[in-house]
Amino acid sequence: MRRPLSLALGAGLAAGLVAVPGIAAADLGLGPVEQVSAPGIPSGTPRIAAGADGQAWAAFTSVDSSTGETTVQVTERRGALGWAAPTILSRRGVEASAPTVAANGQGDACVSWVEESWAHRRLQVSCHTSTGWASATALGPLAARIDEVALVVADSGDAVVAFTAVSAGLSAELLHAARSTGGRWSTSSAIDVANLELDSIRDVHVAITGDDVAGVVWCRDASVLSSTAGPSDVWTPTEVEYAGEATAVAAGSIDDRLVVAWAADNAVAFNELGPASRAPTSATLSADVEKLALVPLESGVVVFALDTEGYARAMAVDASGAASRLDLGAASAGLVLSRSGSGIDVALLDDNFGVVLTTLMVDGFPSLGDMEAVSTDRSAEVALSNSQAHLVWVDEESPSSVRAASTVDDRPDLER
Repeated sequence: MRRPLSLALGAGLAAGLVAVPGIAAADLGLGPVEQVSAPGIPSGTPRIAAGADGQAWAAFTSVDSSTGETTVQVTERRGALGWAAPTILSRRGVEASAPTVAANGQGDACVSWVEESWAHRRLQVSCHTSTGWASATALGPLAARIDEVALVVADSGDAVVAFTAVSAGLSAELLHAARSTGGRWSTSSAIDVANLELDSIRDVHVAITGDDVAGVVWCRDASVLSSTAGPSDVWTPTEVEYAGEATAVAAGSIDDRLVVAWAADNAVAFNELGPASRAPTSATLSADVEKLALVPLESGVVVFALDTEGYARAMAVDASGAASRLDLGAASAGLVLSRSGSGIDVALLDDNFGVVLTTLMVDGFPSLGDMEAVSTDRSAEVALSNSQAHLVWVDEESPSSVRAASTVDDRPDLER
């Protein structure tokens, strides 16, 4: 049985976290590999999101053999039933690319992708309803390029997407955002249009609270900006005040709170989004950070930082700035997090070791011995849900196909 989730903020954190045995995904092992794309059809760029227990959604591109155009398709994993036949979401005869998928724990999912027609691109999005996948909704302006797409689905089923749209003249970049309430998408609103140069916006993240307040966080050059909106969909951008030049940002939510974290000058800081102004909480690191992820807690945050030396580091930081750190080892490709009822599941993606999984207890990080690679495929995408990890990757055999596998829980007494 896992220990109850509790963040020992204040004196407990200042004294450091106590290492306790963690339940690693290495205990679980990988189940059978399934092909989720149609046999004999070139497919790729898979993305995956976890839903309820045993449920996952995978979106990918696949060539339409009758038109030669690339389509965006989606398939659902239904627990022991495995993966369903894929559904084509994009329009027939129109080139589609760059799928993004997000889901919640109640079985709601959304997929976004980019469609290209006559050298113009536009973001499309579709969400799953009780009757299947809804018709696609086009968002934002026609553009020469759509970048930095970030998508999230709240527990309520509402969704938020943020993205950049580069103009045909390649002279400006706009950050747009839209939200779905009850399955109906709002008109996309431009929330950052301040004399932008090409590629000046990067590292876009979205989050949404339990009461459906949405937040978008992004870097504009070396500055960190954020914008929040309630169900009325009025976005108000605000620059986050801090010292230094930002190298990475992240956002997350818990209950009715939105939290932003950013890295600058060998330090990581976090604060709540919204109109309330107070000094951010920060903790120092030994190297520059190029990617962040965070899990907000009741009165603090656990921050995961991928630094320029190729290492992942975890820090539990309380509101006073007291931090406890743990070096998680090499993770040169990325981080994937999922908060469970009694811990934080972590997937490290590394160029050398593939996918490495472990579970971090908030009041006691496990030792590195609890981490073990479950896949050596360096192209794998990972989604975490309760005691399972779901992986998708591209099998490069000709023609290439999209394959998937999930960890198998051999710990029936595992409690979360």
